[in-house]
Amino acid sequence: MKKIQLNPLGVLLCFAGLTVISLLLFGQLGVLIASLLDSGFSLSDVLTDPIDVELLKNHKSSLYIFQVISTLGGFLVPGLVISYFVEGYSLKKFAHLAKAKPILLILSGTIIFYGALISIGLMHEINQLFPISDFWKSKELQNIAQQKALIEGQGISQLFTSLFVVALLPALLEEFAFRGVTLQLLDRTFRNKHAAIITQGILFGFMHFNMSQMLPIMGMGILFGYITYATKSIWYSVLIHFLNNAIAVIALFYADSYQWAKKMNADESLPYWQYALGVLILGIGLYYFFKHISKNKLDESQPIANHLNNMDYE
Repeated sequence: MKKIQLNPLGVLLCFAGLTVISLLLFGQLGVLIASLLDSGFSLSDVLTDPIDVELLKNHKSSLYIFQVISTLGGFLVPGLVISYFVEGYSLKKFAHLAKAKPILLILSGTIIFYGALISIGLMHEINQLFPISDFWKSKELQNIAQQKALIEGQGISQLFTSLFVVALLPALLEEFAFRGVTLQLLDRTFRNKHAAIITQGILFGFMHFNMSQMLPIMGMGILFGYITYATKSIWYSVLIHFLNNAIAVIALFYADSYQWAKKMNADESLPYWQYALGVLILGIGLYYFFKHISKNKLDESQPIANHLNNMDYE
């Protein structure tokens, strides 16, 4: 099959349109399938009083189905369509799917993650200095209620289900869509890596519709963008993203059973020296992360195959 030839801006506009259409179509498909399996499920009825956690819990399985289908369709399908039909966008290069290096995964999952986790708290503190309208406050309460309904439960099987639906799936698909496809398209359109990375981070923040967490989400999106751009691989940001989600899921799941989980879920401020320490730890982790990348790029003694993942995909 002969593929379509489009300039980068045209591909970006097609991807944006496909994403909107996919979110709507797969959202409706998720509602339809959930309704067929649960005759009492109606998304409009649930959204009538979305802060009623017990009402949401009564339809937890249906909410799982709806979230999985809408997330898979909305964030995965547009990128697959572009890679299949448009010339010059093979999936591996287009979505930044280069293989991850073990040493960088270790750095990502330990020092960078720990520093980023504390830095998120600092950005949250700064975010609270900005006024938030009643409309966005009500949206946040809705999001909290829906997350509680999806996560709260008993037994290890429910915990793993929540980890998959709320932590792993969003981490994989959001990184694919934003640090993979969107970052690549913006980079080709702007021809400026900083503009591309910052723009996708801003879009990532607004996509969550959470004004009280807007700055932390944007900050993490930009951090993930720089890591992905330098490595041509989304797997480092997938790992950090998943660990961040997983901590939140576990804390909420055990909030009624253990004091440590209740404390983690209390959203209490840390002393400023701890925030400063977190930023320092994050800086150290990123320094060694990018230093390792630079070392590999400059090491001419290694076979050329070892350098392919560090090259720009053009």
